[in-house]
Amino acid sequence: MTKFPQKFSKLFLGAAIRVVTLALLVVVFGTSAALAQTRAYVTRRTASTVAVISTATNTLVATVSVARQPIGVAITPNGAFAYVANLDGNTVSVISTATNTVVATVPVGISPQFIAFGTQDPIGSLIAQVQALIAGGTLTQNQGDALINKLGKVAAKLDNGQTNAACGQLGAFVNQVNAFINNGSLTPGQGQALIDAANAIRANLGC
Repeated sequence: MTKFPQKFSKLFLGAAIRVVTLALLVVVFGTSAALAQTRAYVTRRTASTVAVISTATNTLVATVSVARQPIGVAITPNGAFAYVANLDGNTVSVISTATNTVVATVPVGISPQFIAFGTQDPIGSLIAQVQALIAGGTLTQNQGDALINKLGKVAAKLDNGQTNAACGQLGAFVNQVNAFINNGSLTPGQGQALIDAANAIRANLGC
């Protein structure tokens, strides 16, 4: 299968300091992340929240409620989501970095602490973004499948050495995303994150 250079690979960062535990990860968003902004995500253990700080102004820009005692935090390789391990909540909260809202809560068992991401090709990362939008209820299963099927065709075309056809399927993906923005299924920020990721793949392929 065709492999792409990996642009992002983030592991975890967690810390336990006295009563209040802070886990800080400064994220510099690339082209696939909405708004292309820099953010720091700080877990506030006793408050069960995540503070979002603008590293450009060093000011608090959002406070996100999660489950009990968040501790570890990590950002997906494409910069689209922050995953937060909730120690006493026995869950992982998935925060959209485009909207700074929780889009999914995943039960994982007793006392999760740290998070790490394996490397993933850009198409797989884009599929994961769509799946998160389905899990968060932003897209219906049918809407998400329409996008994922197009990305599956991209991968199949690349496996067969059909780069031009793969470029065409990426164009169809972007058109579908724009349709979802126009009908209100996706916000402009959510849609642009998907479009930017698709365009990054197109640029890599020389479309």
